[in-house]
Amino acid sequence: MICHAAGWPSLETHQQQSRQHYLEPSIDLINRAIEWRIKRFVNLSSITVTRPAQRNDPLSEGKPRRHASMINCLIAVENFLQAHASEQFSVVNLRCGIYSGKQLSLGVLPALLSRISNKALPQVSGRYGYLPLVDGRDIAQAFTRAALAPALPSYESINILGPEVPSQADIYNFLQREFKQAKPVIKLPAGLLPLYSIFTSIMRHNQQAFLPRGFTDFLINPSMDNKKSAQMLGYNPEIHWTASLQDSWLALNNHSQAGSLSKFINTSEFNQ
Repeated sequence: MICHAAGWPSLETHQQQSRQHYLEPSIDLINRAIEWRIKRFVNLSSITVTRPAQRNDPLSEGKPRRHASMINCLIAVENFLQAHASEQFSVVNLRCGIYSGKQLSLGVLPALLSRISNKALPQVSGRYGYLPLVDGRDIAQAFTRAALAPALPSYESINILGPEVPSQADIYNFLQREFKQAKPVIKLPAGLLPLYSIFTSIMRHNQQAFLPRGFTDFLINPSMDNKKSAQMLGYNPEIHWTASLQDSWLALNNHSQAGSLSKFINTSEFNQ
């Protein structure tokens, strides 16, 4: 069996880099896995490959976007795997939520925390105002269960989330209470988030204030659950989002080498 947990963490429109560093090596690995007669291939994907309204259905078709090259590459890998799945080559596709927890230095969550600290992030309200965090240790559990689970279909796609999916309001209240972070002063429905991103970047003349379209894809989510993963894999996530966020915050501070998150997140290296 092969557990394919690679990724290329780009939220911008870097089509060439995403293809070179993720898509092409992934397709090559899949072809070799079939050649080597691998029995099961477990793939790491993301809930963001589909429209927000479809994210509770992990078998729903991915929706390519002009502004999100990495998401398009994830969709391409999913489609390639589904087309080549068979009784001899079974595939388990794990659509994970937003990674959090220990040993975290780059990715969606640090970008989110940096914009909260700089008061550059609104709160998405309403039915799509949730953030499906999942700790790295629970993702590891999901990979183990997916690799070893018996009697699965030739192709299966499953959402992997934490034990509870918090609203953005819950997360901002927690960050204010635990880490003295200011809460967003603006609440927006999901449909206005891209327009707000453009407006704030122009008004502030501040690159940090801009939310890339690939980033906003992670911020607009419905309430979700792990019913299918529990049924198919026996998946039982153990790390609550509050504990995982505490580990994320500690990891970011340690990574800065100065004990200051604000100093770390304002560096040009991080913003790139």
